[in-house]
Amino acid sequence: MMHITKTVSRWISAILMGCTPFCSAMIISEHPSVISGPQSGLQRPEGISFSPSGNCMAIADSECNAILFYKYTGNAKHPFEKIPSSEIKDNDLLNYVHDLEYSPGGEFIGAVSRETNTVVIYKKKEHDPIEFEENNFWHMRGSASKLDNPASLSFSSNGKVLAVCNRMGGSGITFYSQVEDSEGEYSPIPFQSISERSLLKHNISAPHGIAFSPDGKTMSVVHKPFYKDTERLGKEAVAIFELAENPHPVINSTPIFFKLLGNKCLHSVAFHPSGKYFATVAEEGWVVIYKKVNDTGEFVVVKILDVLRKDNKYLSPKGIDFSPNGNYLAITLETPAIYIYEISGY
Repeated sequence: MMHITKTVSRWISAILMGCTPFCSAMIISEHPSVISGPQSGLQRPEGISFSPSGNCMAIADSECNAILFYKYTGNAKHPFEKIPSSEIKDNDLLNYVHDLEYSPGGEFIGAVSRETNTVVIYKKKEHDPIEFEENNFWHMRGSASKLDNPASLSFSSNGKVLAVCNRMGGSGITFYSQVEDSEGEYSPIPFQSISERSLLKHNISAPHGIAFSPDGKTMSVVHKPFYKDTERLGKEAVAIFELAENPHPVINSTPIFFKLLGNKCLHSVAFHPSGKYFATVAEEGWVVIYKKVNDTGEFVVVKILDVLRKDNKYLSPKGIDFSPNGNYLAITLETPAIYIYEISGY
């Protein structure tokens, strides 16, 4: 009876969000490959990112202040190793590391530390397809950066812009330009921001998760009030913002699409490499797949995936990403675990 109730509730919610629950062409496997247990090294996994080549998957673990790396196996049943091949640990720069992302070329990986208001970038070791140097290549922090409880980051498709979502301080989403002729380094002062005040004009709360589209023309952001903010202004939302070159990058602070939502506890967002879909994950236990409506700039919900244990209790998912070949959807869970779903039909 509990399972039937949850399913009916999901369909009702889907219809309210503008979805016909059976209209999606994307097929997601019912039984994910699972990485968990003591050997996994996971304690509290948050953000997740596939390498651009697909040969590795990186996890931000906020409990152990580390980035963990899992190699691709090519095995259909268990596509990624269950034991990390390497890790980067730093109790300062990675203190409560909350999100991470590979740079477009894969030579760098960026991460945000929520506790030390830091963005840090590591460089891949020479002649090594997987591992990164343990010493950071570049980092920024301090008042000029306007970083305040950063929760997520994303590189634009050409790597020229780094976007960061800040949970406090009013700066909202801050944007940093790449230092000329210096890949992996960014100006420590944002060239633009989308402030919390401008978001509140649309009743949208503080940003939490962010992802640039594969073509670099838009970015998707999930928003929710911050528990440390006593006012807790605005509503949870999914929003799409547009980026233009004029000739320098300019981000339109007015979303071209947004949808206000109830209390889902939205956490992360990721684009499918086709650019046709993006997915959001909420700690309430749902993964929601949105599909682009041709030539309108709008997105509609086409699939909702319940993330349940065998006893039908939700698992509190955190991070989400699609593999670069588009065939896998991976999410991190607070349990701790990583679920990797095979997808097709897109």
